[in-house]
Amino acid sequence: MIQDSLKFVGRGEDSHLLVFEPPAEYLTLGIRAPTCLAIPVIPRKEGFLLAIPENFLQADVVTDALFAEDGSLFGPSRDFVAPLIEEDESGLGTVNVGVEARFLVIDVSHAGLEFLREYDPVTDPSGDHMVFSVDRPEAIPQIETILDRISEWIQQSGGAARLDFYSAREEPTQEVIAPSKPAPKKAAAKKVTAAALAETVSALSSQVQLLAAQQQELMKSHQASFVTPVAGPELGKAAMPSVLPPVSAGMGGTGGLPVPKISKLLGPPPKTKQPVLFGAADASDAVNPVENPESPGGDEMTRAIVQQSQAISALVSHLASGDPIADLSSTSASSQGIGTRGVARRERMQQELATGSSSMFMQVQQQIYKKMNPALPVPRTEQDLLASGTSMCAYLERFGGYKGKNELGMIMWMLGHCMDSAASGDVHKTREFLALTTACVEQASMDGHWGIAYVLSLLEEPPSQLFADRAHPVSALGKPFSPLVPGVWSATALAYLKEVDLLSTKKTEARPQKSPAKAEDPSSTPSPKRRPRFPKKPKGGGETTS
Repeated sequence: MIQDSLKFVGRGEDSHLLVFEPPAEYLTLGIRAPTCLAIPVIPRKEGFLLAIPENFLQADVVTDALFAEDGSLFGPSRDFVAPLIEEDESGLGTVNVGVEARFLVIDVSHAGLEFLREYDPVTDPSGDHMVFSVDRPEAIPQIETILDRISEWIQQSGGAARLDFYSAREEPTQEVIAPSKPAPKKAAAKKVTAAALAETVSALSSQVQLLAAQQQELMKSHQASFVTPVAGPELGKAAMPSVLPPVSAGMGGTGGLPVPKISKLLGPPPKTKQPVLFGAADASDAVNPVENPESPGGDEMTRAIVQQSQAISALVSHLASGDPIADLSSTSASSQGIGTRGVARRERMQQELATGSSSMFMQVQQQIYKKMNPALPVPRTEQDLLASGTSMCAYLERFGGYKGKNELGMIMWMLGHCMDSAASGDVHKTREFLALTTACVEQASMDGHWGIAYVLSLLEEPPSQLFADRAHPVSALGKPFSPLVPGVWSATALAYLKEVDLLSTKKTEARPQKSPAKAEDPSSTPSPKRRPRFPKKPKGGGETTS
């Protein structure tokens, strides 16, 4: 191995577990294994500190190494005690086992790199090597908790070359690298809101009005200089001076406050980010010094006007992007217009998913962390999420919610293992779990039950909490979507459904309706003849004779 490939605990790195196999003459007589587990602690120019189990090396070797020369394999050493940690059930984090162990921290020169190799849990079972604790063979010491004590030991080691962790050929500045503190995180950029942009535009507008008033005063004084002529000397006695005063004469102190003084009173204009417009040329091709508010060229008024135009453009672009919740509340079937922001936003999400620029996985991981840790800030990067120990299986075991849905619960339990493997960056394990899940679903579809299908998943029985009922919401309205669905997704889905429903309604209204049959006009149809109430008498008027 080479020293550059090692990761040291003292540097704040996630140190790898190593296997140390020194020559047999250095080992304690009668030990069961000629190898041991080792952890690199702190590097130096010609070597490094290594943590190994206690009593692995002979006592005489450790004692002689205290006064060894630079070229020897081992150097000064000291015993330390630290708590033991081991991996949790999910394999993504570590837990303290509540037991402390004593181990040896010894200086090893570069010659010891040939006796080191990386530990592989598959090919190197812990039973084949000497471990830090016999009762806990899988546990290792948490060296981060005693880095301060190791640093104190280094500083109090005296003035000898090897004791002070210097090489005889090193300069005095080449000391052991002390445990480095993690660099402070940069503050996240504030989100540009419509209220902040409106306030910026208002401040810039008032500033421009003041500058415009000042310009009017300067123009008036300049026009007055044209009306009042300047008396000159007689001809022949001296050269004829210019009748008109210079333009700068009207810009003196009598015309009001100068522009620099106004800028001092008002303060610098607020900084705004130049909005990125689609189809615009690359900003690196050409930059106009007048349009750049940060450039020293140009007067105060020009820069203020440019600042105002940029703020208005940023406000317009922000309002054009829209808020999903606001769009959802403004989109209804009774509105006269037809909104398409929900459809457009859904298509944009589909396009991001197709091009590989989406972040759906990280957003779901953030929802899991928010549900598991409601009082803590949500991590913003994948590295922070991985360091926080966010686990889908832990989320399912804690909240459950699959009562009466045993099949969905088992599928979700298998997908939780896929999510955790993908979050840890283990592509091989993710593919294996996905393959097993696919085979199990296909087998369950063929059998009609999960009796054999779940056995094929190679997983243990799901926890009983997985099939618990969901907690009742505090609010009477409840939640329209599950905790794993971000609010932007739910608002986009509801806006899309409302817009589709509105389009269907408009389409129905646009269809030509059949006109009802026209009723006949009673005045146009002749009324049927009425039968006479009494029969008419025969003509002639004669009476019938019997």
